[in-house]
Amino acid sequence: MDKISLINNTFKDISEVTNDRFVTIRNYDLIPSLSSMENDIDLLITPIFIQPLVEKLKPYGYNVYQDNSQCLYGAQPHIHFKHPKLDVHLDITTGLYYRSIADTNIFVNIDSKLTRQMVNNRLNVNKPYLNIPHPNDELVHLICHCIFDKRKTTDRYKEQIISLLPSVDTDKIYSMLSLIFYKATDTIYKKVINKDVDNLFNDYITFKNY
Repeated sequence: MDKISLINNTFKDISEVTNDRFVTIRNYDLIPSLSSMENDIDLLITPIFIQPLVEKLKPYGYNVYQDNSQCLYGAQPHIHFKHPKLDVHLDITTGLYYRSIADTNIFVNIDSKLTRQMVNNRLNVNKPYLNIPHPNDELVHLICHCIFDKRKTTDRYKEQIISLLPSVDTDKIYSMLSLIFYKATDTIYKKVINKDVDNLFNDYITFKNY
């Protein structure tokens, strides 16, 4: 089996095991040709499907393990499916968990509503990765990923955030951000809407009106 076939078959099996209730949460445009051990495939899958998925994908030769990071407030470790021979890496999260601002080795469950919403609002596409987030959910996720996980806005994520803006409902975006950023919501929202996203991490950590 070659790499493309492995990825295509893997996604078909994920769809079958989860009853299609999964989301390829970011960088889906790299799949399959630019996927690699480093350019991993990021998936959101409900916890109850993880063990059946391990059994289903085992014959493909994936090495499976969990992260060792500490998890708080209901967060769970990421599960990794790695196939070094064919240069494929699935990075599976069971919720929208992000690194703590206080300690990058700790993952925190910010709001379970956002996880449910991303799964329920998913968009089916005729691509190997099958399901992608609704633009509202993807935009908020990328903002959080840049601030909490990356601690910077990469050029790639800046481009994607800006490209999503014409497709989102700004009232819903504000409401979603308020579940995460509280009194800093206005600051983050205005920066994003004005496409001023280069320094979102610094904008957040220097907010002083709490």
